[in-house]
Amino acid sequence: MDINIIKKGFNNGYILRTHRPEMAAIVLKTLEGREDEYAEGLRAGINQREKELLKDKTRNYDIRRTGPPAKSRTKGKNIGDRDR
Repeated sequence: MDINIIKKGFNNGYILRTHRPEMAAIVLKTLEGREDEYAEGLRAGINQREKELLKDKTRNYDIRRTGPPAKSRTKGKNIGDRDR
C-alpha cells in the first residue's frame, strides 16, 4: 500500500470536486468496482469535499440570534447638538 499514490488520488479528487463537480460525478461512476490505491484516494477526496460543502450549507441555518436585538445608542438623540 503506497500512501503517496493514495494522497495523490485524494488531492486530485478533492480538486476535481471543487472545480468540476459534474465531471467528478462521472468519474465516481466509472470508478465503481476498481479497488486500486489511486481510485481509493480519488473517491475519498471527492467524498470529503462533498461532506465539506454540505457542512457549509447547513452551517448557515444553525446560527440563531439569542435575545432581543441590540438597541441603538443614538436613537432619539440629535448628534449634531452635542454639549461641550
